[in-house]
Amino acid sequence: MHALDRVEDRLSLTPREVLELLDNDLVVLIGEEEGKYYKLFWSTIDRSWFIASCNQKTLEVVTILPHYYNRWNIAQDTLERARTIAEPCKAPDTALPTKHSMQLPSVVKVIARLYNSQTQSFRGTTVCTFPVSEYGMDLDALAINLNIALAICEKLKSIMKPEEQVTMVILRLGSHVPIVKEVDLNYIHAILEPRH
Repeated sequence: MHALDRVEDRLSLTPREVLELLDNDLVVLIGEEEGKYYKLFWSTIDRSWFIASCNQKTLEVVTILPHYYNRWNIAQDTLERARTIAEPCKAPDTALPTKHSMQLPSVVKVIARLYNSQTQSFRGTTVCTFPVSEYGMDLDALAINLNIALAICEKLKSIMKPEEQVTMVILRLGSHVPIVKEVDLNYIHAILEPRH
């Protein structure tokens, strides 16, 4: 269950605590498709919502994502229901975060890892950013978008030293609970190949 192995990278609950929420049905089913259930739950420690994608047949957790990274527009009352389920004894006057205070990511950040053959060292650098309002938050789609790859390569050409080569490019969405997607280096190298 790789999703639970990496759960602590995304939220403060332990894998066991997440399983307890799911096993005790302290979640709100928000959708199902392509053999998966999508279950919304509230993390009392992170003070935020998350979505567990579960295999319909095995009920195994496939992945866990922040609530804003999904294709459904989750209604405020659904968010509140998930929170109430997880915190049944909470005082009713506790302020619920509003859509304006949820701090959705505004940009997708592109980060590259470069290797310097002369100094035999690596460095990480922010290459550029893409506004979410224009490009969306689907990192899987952005990672294979040729126009995105071309833009990244143009920027890389301007910041790389002649003795440097790209060893990794990732797309990062959010900061507190980041979602990361690696870009296929074949794309990048094919575009950068003419560079000398």
